[in-house]
Amino acid sequence: MNAIADTPDSPGVIARPPLIFLAFLVFGTALHLLSPFPLLSDWLRPVLALPMFAGGASVMAAAVQCFRRAGTNIPTPMPARRLVTAGIYRYSRNPMYLSLSLVYLGVALAENSLWLLLLFLPLQLILHVGVILREEAYLADRFGFDYQRYRARVPRWL
Repeated sequence: MNAIADTPDSPGVIARPPLIFLAFLVFGTALHLLSPFPLLSDWLRPVLALPMFAGGASVMAAAVQCFRRAGTNIPTPMPARRLVTAGIYRYSRNPMYLSLSLVYLGVALAENSLWLLLLFLPLQLILHVGVILREEAYLADRFGFDYQRYRARVPRWL
């Protein structure tokens, strides 16, 4: 797979993470429409899906706010101007990906789609190998000891 880079100074991720999630959502939804495998009763779906959506939106809003305060780029293929370690980044090194994962799972529950749930693991594998590991190598190179210290202190997910 070719890495994308908007500038020479970027982590070289395989694709923009929101597009990776969107591609899996579209593919899983298509599979669901072709061959539905419902999981949940109608009353249980919103009870489970709404907290996922709300949690995902809240985490994303907090993460974006941290990046804006730090004055660094949000799109993954762009250079990191600063290492963000404050706010929600004190608890997770990847809150934006956590938020996208929560929204994805919320959609899977709202659609009542076994297909979307089954595709969640391959999605996470592609995100891990094609995005997260590349970002971590980039940040280690760009920020050196500061990133290594941050990485030792804060978990990747939670």
